[in-house]
Amino acid sequence: MDFLSKIKSNISAKTVENLSSFLGENLPEVESGLGLSLNSFFAGLLKYADSDVELTNIINVLNDGGHTGDIFNNIESFSSNFEKTQLLVTIGNNISAHFLGKKVPLLVEKISDISEVRKTSAASLLSLSAPIILGSIGKTMKEGNLDLAGLRNHFKDINEGVINALPPAINNIFQFKKTSNNSYPTTTTPAKPQKDKKDKKTNWAVVLPWVILGIAGLSALYYAKFATKNTLTVPNEQTIVTEKPDTDLKSEDFLPDSSVAALPVEKNIVPVESSEEIKSTEIAVFNKPQENIKIESSTTKEKTKTTPITENNTTKSIVDKLSEKKSTATKTEEVKTPNGWSTLNGNVFKKNSAEITSFKLVNTIVNQLIYSSKTIKISPLAGRDRTLGEDRAYALRDVLIENGISENQITISSAVSGENPNRIVYRIVN
Repeated sequence: MDFLSKIKSNISAKTVENLSSFLGENLPEVESGLGLSLNSFFAGLLKYADSDVELTNIINVLNDGGHTGDIFNNIESFSSNFEKTQLLVTIGNNISAHFLGKKVPLLVEKISDISEVRKTSAASLLSLSAPIILGSIGKTMKEGNLDLAGLRNHFKDINEGVINALPPAINNIFQFKKTSNNSYPTTTTPAKPQKDKKDKKTNWAVVLPWVILGIAGLSALYYAKFATKNTLTVPNEQTIVTEKPDTDLKSEDFLPDSSVAALPVEKNIVPVESSEEIKSTEIAVFNKPQENIKIESSTTKEKTKTTPITENNTTKSIVDKLSEKKSTATKTEEVKTPNGWSTLNGNVFKKNSAEITSFKLVNTIVNQLIYSSKTIKISPLAGRDRTLGEDRAYALRDVLIENGISENQITISSAVSGENPNRIVYRIVN
């Protein structure tokens, strides 16, 4: 049994079932995603350990974190408790960011695509795999009493099995070269046959006559084309006259047909009101205090006229449209922020996209986190458009990293219940 299979055998079916309930995903997809995450983190650790300096760093993390393999005795009970599992995810997230760096978002995306789980679930599984792998390595070092050289030899022994178990999409992230029977086919360029030095010499005795013949042929063509054109003369210039077609249009052709002109004029034609008339109608409808409007004469102010307002179809349509806009605006402005979380105000993202179009609030968050020990937790909202919320959470994370925020300060958590147009919420912790 290889080292990776040995780790998987220590994870019980009940543990996988508990993780499935924790993530809200189907059991087969969680089992597939966990296997991919264990393999991916282990491969990233092997890629990281390319010198004695990095190996020493791994040993220090094992000693400081107490990774001696005890996790396998408690992982089933941990996975049955929501808070303990979330704590394990947080610890693993810091470990993954330390050893995998900027490869974490790429791995999360590929694990999500291959195992068909949500990106937030893939991120949690990758984080959970970190303490599991370190615990297994720490247990092996303790049982074998391995030092730095022993760990280096151990990694060499298991390197091939871990790499060959990687799917091509994940292997492309690490750029490993497979060496077993499952290795990728390599193409070799056949060596060019060396020609004899004698072949490189040009036989001018054969080539020169053909060159002269070609020059003579080109000269003949040039003379035939250009010299002949200059000597030809047109005996009698004739003007080509084209007959005027019978189908020329006349001004009379644009007059209406007699049959159409004889038709009676339509009576029920509603004239189109100008924009100013429509505006005045809207004001009259929405601001009228009574059913009748009194209009005072500008000269006497004593006599009053009462003009009844009749609501025509145009006015009704305007009222309907405005009421629809009001109701739509009310719906879109509904915001239900969960306790302890903050909301992104305004249209931060492009419609139905994770592309950030307004960076004002993002800059505010950056100013709070930069040069400080504060951390931010970003969470998508459960319910409708949950996938869009997950994509936007990772998009916000990427922008924060691009603006100088450390990956260790950012955590993508599971979805929480709430409602807002941007589909995500965040929490900054001191």
